[in-house]
Amino acid sequence: MPIKGLTDRAPQFPKIGDIRKGAAKTGNAPGRDLDHFRAMFPEDEAEAAAAFVLAYGDKPREINVLLPFAEIDLNFEAWREEYVAGGLVHRCDGETCVIWRDAQGEMRRTPKPCPGGCKATGRLKVIIPELRRLAYIEVHTTSVWDIVELTANLESLSKLTRNGISGIPLVLKRRSREISTPVPKEPGKRARRTKWLLSIEAEPRWVDAKLTAMQLEALPMNAQLPALPAPAVIGTDFEDDDTGEVSAGDWDEGVFEDTEKQDEPETDAISVHEFADGGVALVVRPPKPEPEPEPAILPRGEQPPVQPPAQRLVGWRPYPPAKIKAGIDSRIAKAVPVQQTGHAGLKPAKFLTDKLIECFAPDENADVKALAVLTWLTGPAQWNEITLAQYEAVSAWLLDKASAADGSFDLHPAAPAEAAAILAVAQRESGQAEMF
Repeated sequence: MPIKGLTDRAPQFPKIGDIRKGAAKTGNAPGRDLDHFRAMFPEDEAEAAAAFVLAYGDKPREINVLLPFAEIDLNFEAWREEYVAGGLVHRCDGETCVIWRDAQGEMRRTPKPCPGGCKATGRLKVIIPELRRLAYIEVHTTSVWDIVELTANLESLSKLTRNGISGIPLVLKRRSREISTPVPKEPGKRARRTKWLLSIEAEPRWVDAKLTAMQLEALPMNAQLPALPAPAVIGTDFEDDDTGEVSAGDWDEGVFEDTEKQDEPETDAISVHEFADGGVALVVRPPKPEPEPEPAILPRGEQPPVQPPAQRLVGWRPYPPAKIKAGIDSRIAKAVPVQQTGHAGLKPAKFLTDKLIECFAPDENADVKALAVLTWLTGPAQWNEITLAQYEAVSAWLLDKASAADGSFDLHPAAPAEAAAILAVAQRESGQAEMF
């Protein structure tokens, strides 16, 4: 059983420092407002202090941060508080005290009406990645504007992700704003002044991935997007060179909707793909394309007819998860039996999972996320049990065609965003949306 007031409190990492907005106090007067953050570390945290200065200098206006907990109130506390030289007098929500000091100096938690004399106080707990510590820095503010802004920023992020706000790469900023403030010694009068206020927003790379995932998720499930091409060698892209378009003659809607009606590929040409570390995999070569007819000879001055726009269908990536899975399933179904049942082997399987992990790097859960994507695309098999057909189909989606040709085997530029969208669908379908 927990001890009341001792072991029944909210979870908390060790605190290793503070960040304030103002200069140090001068006597009994508060320090002047600064246009940058002032970081303070205790003497036994000299290494953390040095790492902070190395990363941000001594007058930073932006700091990379992570929030340790999914719930807003565990990361950001805002109360009205009254202090004297001896410490806290009371803490309240503006109406009712949640903790207060009695006449004997004991702290009480029995609710009672706020006696007044308190002011707004906010404390934001953040983890700074550059310090490489699972410990928090406390950011202090007594500005009502800051408290309102940070609360609104964090609530917006929480609603957008639906998984809480922990782990999102954020940037804590100080920005100049014109605000209305009371005029000292002139009751009732206000004036506009420039103040350096706080805000917090997601880091641009996370925003890019999130926007792409939102666009993909918003697409109708039956959207008429271009089909994946027929099975080909490892690294074959899902779009034509240069234009990113699929020509009308190659359009095959059935590759997604009805794979059983597709013609069987020619299977008399099987090649062996060799990896640098000795691994091999069988790959079906596609049938040779039919020769194009000779262009017709036109009378002098006559121009060839322009292809109507309706006969060309745009095929830009990234594709939505459902279309990627349908295209991969089609490739697997059209593979020869030996590829459908034969294992790719440990080295090719590891190569494929390493490329999927690369989609989520440098996330510490990248390997778990990669396996979740592979499982959603190919079924419940373990990564080392992937078949040759699955290996070829997933590789064709994942790898850039040009890099596969020159041996560098780089990811397709759209693959990380597509993998992130697939992961979101896999988590939602498995009921584990808060796993990561």
